[in-house]
Amino acid sequence: MPPTIALRYAVAVLVLGVLAGILTLLRISRLRREAASARRAQADSEGRLALTEKLYQLSSAFSSARTPAEVTASCLQELAHAFDAGAGAAFLLSPDATVFELSQKIGYPELRAASAVQFSTLQESPLTEAIRRRQLAVVPAGARRDVNRGTPPERFRT
Repeated sequence: MPPTIALRYAVAVLVLGVLAGILTLLRISRLRREAASARRAQADSEGRLALTEKLYQLSSAFSSARTPAEVTASCLQELAHAFDAGAGAAFLLSPDATVFELSQKIGYPELRAASAVQFSTLQESPLTEAIRRRQLAVVPAGARRDVNRGTPPERFRT
């Protein structure tokens, strides 16, 4: 083979090799993106399944309760678990909505449940704000304190 033909042949083989390498890298990149997308979809599905399981447990606890006291007693633990909370408290509001008192608690050794200590709904606090809005009051870990006094921490939400 003359040297120019051999050189052209070698260059053609080299170019084809580079193109094959580029195509292989593109395919690998695409497979990695698809695998990452599949992992995200799996994580999302697992999260939804976990939430569904928590809701099932909560609804089972609610279905067995007949009175407000039974609801709070049987469901507070399930609610705390559903929100991944280390502590929780349930308050009962008076029929005229002027006062509330601690009915049930978990994870608060300093509080006494059913102690007949009543709190006024007229006081400004995160707890009374949650009562007025009829929303769940959540105090994140590290911000736990007596939520019936003072101004709420910035991380407090209802």
